[in-house]
Amino acid sequence: INYYPLLDFKKFKIEFSIYRDSFTLGLNYFITSVTRNIDIILINYFHGNELTAIYLIAHKLSFVVQGLGQWFGHALLPELAIHDEHEGYKIAIKSYRYIIPLGLTVILCSFILSGRIINLFFPDTYEDSIIIFNILIIGVVIIVFTVPCAYWLLANKNEGKILIANTYAIGVNLTSNLFFIPKYGNIGAASSTVLSELLLLFILIKFSRSIINEKYN
Repeated sequence: INYYPLLDFKKFKIEFSIYRDSFTLGLNYFITSVTRNIDIILINYFHGNELTAIYLIAHKLSFVVQGLGQWFGHALLPELAIHDEHEGYKIAIKSYRYIIPLGLTVILCSFILSGRIINLFFPDTYEDSIIIFNILIIGVVIIVFTVPCAYWLLANKNEGKILIANTYAIGVNLTSNLFFIPKYGNIGAASSTVLSELLLLFILIKFSRSIINEKYN
């Protein structure tokens, strides 16, 4: 029986690109986390705990729905990774045949069921969470729409493009939150989220199309 060490340090080779790409990817996740949580901090600062609690109910429920997009992304990424750049782009475009009906269904169901769900589990004081949840759901659907573009860029080692897009999005998110939250409270925060996610989608689509047009036009 031959026993092999778990890690053979004589053959171990450090690839700088692994650390570079991992750092960029990690920074992307950090910026995304900040973008999607900074509104909670600002609501608490400007309006206190009561409005923050109302917003958190809608925020956490929308985060649960967002898991649909993560599930789809985890299923799509391996398929994009095993194909070349051009074929992967075609797969990403075709995926919208499923994403768009799914997104519209999620929005419709949330508008119909959100009031019943929130009133079932929470007291009447949280009724304002219903409209906030419905606005945030639009943002969640936009996030799902970004999945094919973002994962195609990721599969083809374009983490830097995603980082640029996320940087613009967090800038718009922070600016709009500082403008809307003091005046409009939770509605302003939810609207800022939708605005920043829409900008992120637009930039990712623009980057993806420019790469394809430059190489395969």
